[in-house]
Amino acid sequence: MMLELVDYDSAWAETFQHLRDLLWPNVEDLAESIEHVGSTSVPGLAAKPIIDMIIVLSPESTLSQVDERIVKLGYMYEGRSGQGRSAYRHPAGMASHHLFACEPASPALINPIAFRDYLREHPSQALKYTRLKKQLVRENPCDVRAYTEAKTAFILEILRMAGLDEDDLDSVRETNKHIQKRL
Repeated sequence: MMLELVDYDSAWAETFQHLRDLLWPNVEDLAESIEHVGSTSVPGLAAKPIIDMIIVLSPESTLSQVDERIVKLGYMYEGRSGQGRSAYRHPAGMASHHLFACEPASPALINPIAFRDYLREHPSQALKYTRLKKQLVRENPCDVRAYTEAKTAFILEILRMAGLDEDDLDSVRETNKHIQKRL
């Protein structure tokens, strides 16, 4: 599979909003919000043109409740990580996106939000990340696993600057290992 990295596209925010508007009525009684995360959520950041979204559960809701609702919408349930997160594959014919549901205090929610917010607040770091990603795509044009692994040190450094502790950073390392096994 060839890695595709493109310059920032303001249409990503509109695509997220459209997808969010489709999902929200089905989960609003179980969720606090639906967040746009990942590189497409940071203005100016180059990205793979795939929207990453997280349904943030309300404290009284469970992943199983959300799983059931999302599957009824035609999504394929892809499993649960040990970090309080479910993953789903979007139905055919929809804009390319990754959808997750996360418990409110889970590292699987805290980490991507902290990373997104830090890069939004520090455009120079977002530019640095764009340069790194472009270099890694040139070096690993067909190796998603190597690309993901090579970004980990930068991601951990940003999260450290965002104030996450070593336990939180360990959860990022574990998540990346889990992602790499699925690739």
